Amino acid sequence: WEGKKMKKRVIKAVFVSAVAVMMFGCNKKGEEESTLPSINLQEITSNMDKIDPTEETEKYVDEYKYTEGYEEVESIFNEEYSELAAYIEKHFIRFQGSVLVAINGEIVIANGYGYADEFEETLNTMNTTYELGLTSLQFTADAVFDMVDDGLLDLDTDIKKFFPEITTNKKITVEDLLYNCSGLPNYLNDQDAFENGEELRDIIRLAVEYGKEPQNNFLIDYLKNVELLFEPGEKFHRSNTNYYLLALIIERVSGLEFEEYIKDYVFGKCGMRMSNLAYQGTSAIASYEHEAYLSYPVNLVRGVMSANSNVIEMYKWCKYLMNEVIVDEEAYLNIGKTGYGIMNGETQGFISRCAIDPETKSAIIIFSNNIDEKMFMENSIDVLMLKLQSYMKSE
Repeated sequence: WEGKKMKKRVIKAVFVSAVAVMMFGCNKKGEEESTLPSINLQEITSNMDKIDPTEETEKYVDEYKYTEGYEEVESIFNEEYSELAAYIEKHFIRFQGSVLVAINGEIVIANGYGYADEFEETLNTMNTTYELGLTSLQFTADAVFDMVDDGLLDLDTDIKKFFPEITTNKKITVEDLLYNCSGLPNYLNDQDAFENGEELRDIIRLAVEYGKEPQNNFLIDYLKNVELLFEPGEKFHRSNTNYYLLALIIERVSGLEFEEYIKDYVFGKCGMRMSNLAYQGTSAIASYEHEAYLSYPVNLVRGVMSANSNVIEMYKWCKYLMNEVIVDEEAYLNIGKTGYGIMNGETQGFISRCAIDPETKSAIIIFSNNIDEKMFMENSIDVLMLKLQSYMKSE
C-alpha cells in the first residue's frame, strides 16, 4: 500500500497493450459486480426538464472546454481525421446512444445515434445525457482526494469519528474505504451479511421496483453491528458500502449536500455544465421495448451510481484524468483499487463504456439508453482500440 496517499498517479500505455490491460472500466475476473434486480413496471415517469448550464468558472474550465455554447452543437466531425471519422460513423449507424472518439488530444467524432426518446422521436446527440451507473464512483474518489490535498481530511482517520454508531472494535480508516479494503460487505449485493438483512433487502427492493426513496443516511442503521468480511486493510474487495460512506463523509466535512459539492468542486473544475446527480436527470429516456425501467433513487445510491452526463463532458473528465490524475506508471497500479478505476457502468436502462490512453491522449466513450446494446458496445471498444492503434502506426 506504499505511496497510495498520492493523488497524482499514472499509466503509460499504448493501444497495443491497452486492448488487454488498460481499459479502466473492465473489472478483472473474479471481482464482484454491483448490480441490482431488474424490474417490470407498467408505467415510468421521467424528468425532461432542461438542465441550465452554470456560469461558474472554476480552476480547470478554460483548459477543458472546447467551444463556448457547445451545448447547442449536436455533433462534431473532424475533417482532419475524415477517413477515421467516417469509419466510426459507419460502425455506429444502427446504434442507439452517443459516441465520442478522440486521438492526440483532438476529438475525431462526437455524435448521437437513434432515439433519446422513442415516443417523442427525439434524437440522441453528443449532448444527450445518460445515467452513468458505477462510473459515478470516480467523482466520489476525486472529491475525497481533493479534500486530502486541501488538508480538510486525513486518510488515516477512523470512520467512527464520522459514524460513532458503527460499533466495530476494528479501526476502519477513510483510506480503507477509498481503496476498497475496509472489509465492509456490499449493501447492494449482499444484504444477508448485515444485521436485519431482510429489512435492508425490502428497502432496496422498494427503491428499485417502485422508486420509493429510502431515508437519508439509511444505511448507517444497518452498519451498527456489522460483521466485517476480513480485517481492514487485509484484502481488496470492491464494496459500494465504502463509497456510500465516503459520500456522507464529504457532506460532513464540507457542510454541503453531496450533490452540491460534486457539482461545484468536481464537475465545476472541469467545466461539466450539463452533468448532474439528479434523480432522472437525463435528457435520454431508457428504451423500454421489452419492459419499463426506473431510475435508482438518489438516497439509495448516493456516491455510488447517481451521476448523469454526456460524452462531450465525460471527455472533459477524461482529459482531466489524463493530465492531472494519472501521472506515472507506478501510481496506476493503485488507482484501479479506488473509484477512479471504474469507467464502465450500468443502471436498469442505461450503459456507459469508456477507455482512455494517457500516452496518446486518446479516448473512446460510448453511452446508450438501450440495454440491448451492451454486447455491441463492449465489442466496439475493442474494435475501435485496434482501429486507433492501426491509425497511429500508419501516421
